[in-house]
Amino acid sequence: MNRRLIFLQKKWNDARIKIKFRLTFGLISFFIILLAFIANRGISNITNDTKTIQESGQLQSNIEHYHSAHLQWVANVNRLLTDENVTDLNVETNPQLCEFGKWYYGEGRKKAEELVPALSTILDKFEEPHHILHQSAIQISEVFQQADHNLSEQLNKVKVAHLIWMNSLEGSILEGKPNYQI
Repeated sequence: MNRRLIFLQKKWNDARIKIKFRLTFGLISFFIILLAFIANRGISNITNDTKTIQESGQLQSNIEHYHSAHLQWVANVNRLLTDENVTDLNVETNPQLCEFGKWYYGEGRKKAEELVPALSTILDKFEEPHHILHQSAIQISEVFQQADHNLSEQLNKVKVAHLIWMNSLEGSILEGKPNYQI
């Protein structure tokens, strides 16, 4: 091995300056191209990671939007039960046609599962409760009857009048005097 090094060193020393420049320039060019390739690959990885982060952020934003949409949906069902001015249930009862359902049963979910494969098992757990939620709205709509909001006040007046009458009756019985009115 020592002989080979000596031989190469002698060859290098005997080589013309022109050859030395070409060889050195070639090596430097090779390393610059290699470095550029490595840098380009690193930048490409950073760009891909940035796209993944953006898509993840968009997915999170979409899920928050659909959660908010269903909270509004529930509030609309609640309005039917609590607001005397609301007499009809105006919510989407088909679980595949609400905002979340369109995403859940459409391309949105497929893209989300491609981005985060672990979401598949989590999202599978949403189907039954989501279906039940919409079915409950159908059942509420079928049996709903608008309540008379004045009924409570009227019942309280009758109750008070009845208590006054009972008190008068009790006093009459205790005193032995019939001064009550029926």
